[in-house]
Amino acid sequence: LTLSICSFCIKFLGLDVLMHLTCTGLTKLQIKEILNKAKSAGIQNILALRGDPPKGTSSWTPFENGLKNSSELVELIRKE
Repeated sequence: LTLSICSFCIKFLGLDVLMHLTCTGLTKLQIKEILNKAKSAGIQNILALRGDPPKGTSSWTPFENGLKNSSELVELIRKE
């Protein structure tokens, strides 16, 4: 949803955007796909967050084949 909104704002409104991206509930492959789509849409600013624990849970744990924290997310963004 965030990617769609940001893409719309760039394409139709000509706005600079700051897309929020978390590593909650996403694999590295899914994050790479999001980053590729963001790049194609012209999104240049990304706020990298670990994210909150999923609803119904009391603590945050890394998703299987995912990232552990926002620092790892920043590293992946820089590589992509």
